[in-house]
Amino acid sequence: MKKVLLSIILVLSVLIAFTSCKKENSNSKNNTFPIQYKMEASMSPTTGQTEPMQISSCFHYNLSYVDAKGETVNVNNVGPGWAAAPFEVKSPFTAKIEGTITYNESELPDGPIVFGGIPVIYYTQNGVQRHTQADNANQFSSKSQFLDYIASHPDRLKFKAEIAL
Repeated sequence: MKKVLLSIILVLSVLIAFTSCKKENSNSKNNTFPIQYKMEASMSPTTGQTEPMQISSCFHYNLSYVDAKGETVNVNNVGPGWAAAPFEVKSPFTAKIEGTITYNESELPDGPIVFGGIPVIYYTQNGVQRHTQADNANQFSSKSQFLDYIASHPDRLKFKAEIAL
C-alpha cells in the first residue's frame, strides 16, 4: 500500500512539474518583442509644408544601442537613414539608442539646413507595430543661423530614445 501511495504521489508530482513548465513556455511567447533601431532621414512637415523635410546629409552620427544580449553596440560615422538589423528580445528589456551628432563646418550648405538626430525604436507589441522617438530636429535658413544656434545649444548635438518592454 505504501508503494502504491508513493507511486501516485510521484506521478502527480511529475504531472504538476510538466504542466507548470508548459505554462511558463506559453507565457514567454507573449513577452517576445521584435525590435529595430533607426535614425530617421526626414522630419515631419512644419507649418505651411506638406512634404517631410530631409535631414541634411552633412550630419553624421556616432551612436550606441542595446542589442538582444543586453550588450552595448557602438556604431560610428553613419548618416541619416541608418538602421540596425531587426532582432527579438524577451521582456523585461530596455531598448535604448543614444549618441552624438557630428558635422564638418566646411560641408555645411550656405542655404537651408535641416538639422537633427531622430532616433527611433520600432517594436511590435500584441501584434501592433509601435515606436518611440526623440524628436531633435530643426530647420535653419542659413549656415550662420545654424552655427549660432549650436553655439548657444550644444546639448542639441546629443540624442537619446529609450523604452522598457
